[in-house]
Amino acid sequence: AQPDAGTSTALDLCSNNALTDLLPILQATSLNGTWTDPNNLAHSGTIDPASDPSGIYTYSVFAPPPCVAASATVTVTIVQAPPTGQAVQVTVCSTDASFDMLANFINLPANGDWTDPNGLPTSGLCDPASFLSGTYTYTISATAPCGNGVHEFDLLIDTPPDAGTNGTLSLCSAGSAIALITGLGGTPDLGGAWSFAGSAHTSNYDPTTDQPGSYLYVVSVGAACPADSANVV
Repeated sequence: AQPDAGTSTALDLCSNNALTDLLPILQATSLNGTWTDPNNLAHSGTIDPASDPSGIYTYSVFAPPPCVAASATVTVTIVQAPPTGQAVQVTVCSTDASFDMLANFINLPANGDWTDPNGLPTSGLCDPASFLSGTYTYTISATAPCGNGVHEFDLLIDTPPDAGTNGTLSLCSAGSAIALITGLGGTPDLGGAWSFAGSAHTSNYDPTTDQPGSYLYVVSVGAACPADSANVV
């Protein structure tokens, strides 16, 4: 019988697609043929988009006389997928200088687009004073049939601590204990640590037992922002 190598066609693949068997695409009924690649070298007929070249893949079916050999081709175009899947986490202080978020990724092209945690377009130049904490997305557009390259930048912006301003307390030596923080000026954050002469101290001053002098109040909010301090004398 006359062999049937199927019908020539074309196929677009992305470089990150799975292995693809070309024979079903031809819809050939003769299954005993052989394949050659675009360089006319023997090929298995199963395309690996990550390593095989674009070009014409030929399926040939031999036939003894008087039948005529048959062949069909698949013109394969392999589109390079953009890099995808990187994720970084960065913590900054709201008083830090602006910085390029893209520089925190590894070898990504600069032709992508940024969106903020609300999904709105934004600049890749992060200004900690005005940006939101949350996940920023960097998308590199792809050519079909590839999907876009998507990368995530998790940004945490710390607010600098406020220990208030230096202040004084004037107390009677027989008076009641008082919270040291009441001697500070401004609006000091709660939760800081007190010390006196280099040793930890409670948050209260008891004039009947504590020594007069300078009591240091230090507030920290993490590694991104420097600690702030103030003294009560």
